Amino acid sequence: MRRTGALIAALFLVLLTAPPAGAIEPPIVDPAAIPPDETGPDQPMEQRRICAAPTAFPNANFADRPWASDYLRLPEAHKFATGAGVTVAVIDTGVNGSLRVPAEPGGDFVDQAGNGMSDCDAHGTLTAAVIAGRPAPTDAFVGVAPDARILSLRQTSDSFSPVGARTDPNDPNATQTAGSLRSLARAIVHAANLGAQIINISEAACYKTTRPINEAVVGAAINYAVNVKGAVIVVAAGNTGENCNQNPPPDAAVPADARGWQQVQTIVSPAWYSPLVLTVGSIAP
Repeated sequence: MRRTGALIAALFLVLLTAPPAGAIEPPIVDPAAIPPDETGPDQPMEQRRICAAPTAFPNANFADRPWASDYLRLPEAHKFATGAGVTVAVIDTGVNGSLRVPAEPGGDFVDQAGNGMSDCDAHGTLTAAVIAGRPAPTDAFVGVAPDARILSLRQTSDSFSPVGARTDPNDPNATQTAGSLRSLARAIVHAANLGAQIINISEAACYKTTRPINEAVVGAAINYAVNVKGAVIVVAAGNTGENCNQNPPPDAAVPADARGWQQVQTIVSPAWYSPLVLTVGSIAP
């Protein structure tokens, strides 16, 4: 999450030069489009990059609590709840389990032979740690819900690509990597059927309103997890940059469009399925 102070002022400057927005309608969910509950990639994948590893800044201080812990007032919150008895599915790049992050296998949608307990991108492991990292006497870090049960579902990875996919040597970011909206939808269904009460998706697919994508399977999967299985889905709002441009705020002159659908330039999935999912934008009335 980004700091808001100077960002708000800068945002207005950006909006002054933003391209015209195109009015769109909120997504329509077709329950019949639900994908099957099956793990494995959409197509055969192969690893093309070495696995990344998290590092620490020189002279990093682990004795003090992270600022986010104080901002969220976790010590006070943990007096009332620690996540005990709650199962959280982390749909991400996988989790390298440890004593501090004792995740359990939930399925792999990148490697046919995997089980979700491998993280080549150093993202899913960190996400799981933030959610439910256990405390230790060696440092002051602790997760938001340190007693929660974590299920790891590896659904995406920049280290894997479809077998035979062309690699662009001039732009590695343009190379197709593992993870698709369909595999995301299957992962959501699978997590719900595993009994996850909370499903965390710290990823986002961005595309322009002028280039719509058929993602009916995502909407159907979300509807199934929330309205049939009773899960709560928490998703990322998306990072700005590349295809993810900041949307303009709702137009105060159009009170009938309080959510600002007429101003939308960029669609972010699965975040735009709010209020079925919880995201940053969900704090609005």
